[in-house]
Amino acid sequence: MKPILVATDLSPRVEAAFDRALQLASQHVATVHLLFVMDDALPGNVAERLAREAEDMIRRKWFPRARDAGIEVTLVTRTGRAFEAILAEADAIEAELILLGTHRQEELRDLFTGSTAWRVLRGARRPVVQVKYPPTGPYRRVLAAVDFTPASREALLLACSLATDGKLSAVHAFTVPFIAFPPSHKARRKASDQARADMESNIAETLRTFTARDGDRPIVIHKEVHDGDVLAVVGRTCDLLRPDLLVIGTRGRVGLGEAFHKSIAEALLRRPPCDIAAVSAAKADAENVRRDPAALGRERG
Repeated sequence: MKPILVATDLSPRVEAAFDRALQLASQHVATVHLLFVMDDALPGNVAERLAREAEDMIRRKWFPRARDAGIEVTLVTRTGRAFEAILAEADAIEAELILLGTHRQEELRDLFTGSTAWRVLRGARRPVVQVKYPPTGPYRRVLAAVDFTPASREALLLACSLATDGKLSAVHAFTVPFIAFPPSHKARRKASDQARADMESNIAETLRTFTARDGDRPIVIHKEVHDGDVLAVVGRTCDLLRPDLLVIGTRGRVGLGEAFHKSIAEALLRRPPCDIAAVSAAKADAENVRRDPAALGRERG
């Protein structure tokens, strides 16, 4: 497995992300790459002092945990805008995952600029994991929110790789079209049955790809298909299943895909019910082109 990148601002919120990175690195035989980003507007002497103090604190406080776990950790300091530095570092080291701490609540600022987590996710060509809770072990209950698009397909593949016991859950939300009158019970039932059939087909195809990548690994999926508001459906399913990790894709054309635009993704990242792993459209596009250079043109066409 390629390096796992952890971006730190030295806040306690990031410690959980670092500990999760150590657990994932141990599970997948990987290294951990720590990134500390400073504002490039700081005076030179202030930036140098801050960099020294940050490095000293991280090495004293965090490195012993990595040594105890037998994980190799590297530390670098960069200057600039946080999300740009994170994306650049992830590309430079070809990170497998980007791990972030939970977002600080700054509603007014985020209304205009968007959270760092969202801006990283939007531009990342690799999965982004926002860690809410300190890990107590591997992810055992993984929930994938899926539709039938490339981003969702990559999200399901990621969920499969992180569901260590070979079991995970998948939820699909959809809305029955409004056609000048309220849909009948029969119409809703038909739409639900069709959504379930589409979901079964999508998951089966994804798992065929996953098996080809990862060998003969049995995967059992508990499937949920519901008509209704995406956030409400995901919230109810999280309340019911209590996942350790929620995996989402961020672009699509139907069901969750229509709703997982900026407001939905940011709402989940701002108030996560648990750890959240998100696969962006950029990641899905990159995978499509790698498998089939003509696929991206067909998808966008």
